[in-house]
Amino acid sequence: MAFEKRVLRELGESLPGLRERLNAVAEGMIDLMEPFKRRDIYHWRMVGEISDPAELARLRKALLEYCRQDTLGLFRLLEKMRSMEAWVGELNGP
Repeated sequence: MAFEKRVLRELGESLPGLRERLNAVAEGMIDLMEPFKRRDIYHWRMVGEISDPAELARLRKALLEYCRQDTLGLFRLLEKMRSMEAWVGELNGP
């Protein structure tokens, strides 16, 4: 939430005509997670937990797969850059 408010304030500095409106939006923002953190909202199915263990496991698996794909993509990009470097080196000669 702090990030979003900071961005709105910085945007207001860049756009003086909208500064008041953007600051008002930033001030009016509320963090919807707060009632859960304070346990103002609770459902018996939460079993004392704010997060769902099954959802956490699913997200962890998805994040690991994303990281694997991201790393593989960077590795392939590096390979291509190295092959281009060798090819350019051949064109330029010794």
